[in-house]
Amino acid sequence: MKLTNWLILLIALLTHSSCNNQNNIKQRKVAVIKTDTSYLLLRNGEPYYIKGVGGYDNLAIAKRMGANSIRTWDHYNAR
Repeated sequence: MKLTNWLILLIALLTHSSCNNQNNIKQRKVAVIKTDTSYLLLRNGEPYYIKGVGGYDNLAIAKRMGANSIRTWDHYNAR
């Protein structure tokens, strides 16, 4: 998948309201800025550095370790 597609997916995931606690839904502004040498991800105008984990189990442990992003996947349509 192209880098731009991954960035669009990441922006969608970061701004999707179902990712937030239903009692505390906040609208967040996310942007990807191209610099001279790379891209910068901004969340509410501040740089957002992904400290992520993969999977869907043990998310409480990931949170305690400082993770701020997750990536999930499954094998159902794998060939």
